[in-house]
Formats: sequence, structure tokens, C-alpha cells
Amino acid sequence: MTGCASNPGRFTYPVVLKLSAQGLAHKTELGLVEVGVADEHALRAAAVRMLAATGPDGPVRGEVDGLLVEPLIGGGLEMNVGVLHDHTVGNVVMVGAGGTAAELLADVALLIPPLTPAAVHEALRGLRIYPQLQGYRGESARDIDSFVDFVVTLGNSDSVTAECVESLDVNPVLVMPAGHGSVAVDVALTPRTPG
Repeated sequence: MTGCASNPGRFTYPVVLKLSAQGLAHKTELGLVEVGVADEHALRAAAVRMLAATGPDGPVRGEVDGLLVEPLIGGGLEMNVGVLHDHTVGNVVMVGAGGTAAELLADVALLIPPLTPAAVHEALRGLRIYPQLQGYRGESARDIDSFVDFVVTLGNSDSVTAECVESLDVNPVLVMPAGHGSVAVDVALTPRTPG
């Protein structure tokens, strides 16, 4: 628990604590994400609880990379960006509604790289969540351009275009109010094995 226990007082609370392990998906459902940790005492307690999940009776199998302490960022609309290698067409980029309800909402669009900002904008306009990006019922409009830049940069990256990625899931990406950018919060990557 190196980064967490050595000097937990240096964090600006509240924070988010996550257990990191290779191939571990749906951490929230497994109780391995704690949002809004208020102080050092709560951080230590959450860390002990999460590490207990790595025991023989816990849900985590395999080696644990560590615990991640991240700032708690509010005010973002949760979106999802993914890459999946399809053996017929190559890599496919997915954009859509994100967060813990991503699978439930199934509000996604698929794109084939290379990507252009115009193509990503068009894909977003076809999503049911798009009105929320624009500012729905008095909510702030979101920084759509920063999110589009993120998707284009990721989709046209060397690793994706060279088909070195089997799967990549960036969920959530918080799209902040206009002018405040987008923040990738969690990433799961499976490299592609040649052959």
C-alpha cells in the first residue's frame, strides 16, 4: 500500500480510492471503488477493506497492481470511449454514454479509424445522450470539442492504427462544462498478441 499509507495526509479530500489489478473490470460492482473518501481515517479503512478482497475468498484473482487514489472530480457528464479489434475490419472505435450504466443504456456509435472531428461529431449527434452534451433542461453545455479531440487522438493513435490493441475501455470520460475540457477517469487495456 505504498502510495496510500506512506503519507495519506497529503491528499486533498474528498478523494476516490480504486483497487488496480490486471484484467479487473466492473470494479464498482465488486466494491473496489470508494467515491467521496472524506479523510485519512476513511481512506485507510477503505484500503484495508479493498485489500481484503484479494484474499482466497475475495472476488479478485491474480496479482494486484496497487491502490489508486484520485481526486474527486464533480460536474462531468460520463461518457465512454472504447477500441475493439475486429478480425474482419480491424480496429473499431466506440463512443457512447458511460459510467456504471454504460451497458444498461447501450447508447453507442461505432467508427472505423482513421477518425475526423466531423465524423465523431456526427456520431455523437446520433446518440440519445447528445442533448445532455448540449445542455439539457438548464444544465451547462458540455465541452464537446474537447471530447471529440480526445476520441480523434485516441482513435488515430499509433497503437490503435497499428492494431496493437485488442481492447481498450476508457470509462468514464468526464465531459466537463464548456471550456473546462474532458477527463479520462478509468482505463482498461488489453494489448493485442500478434498472430
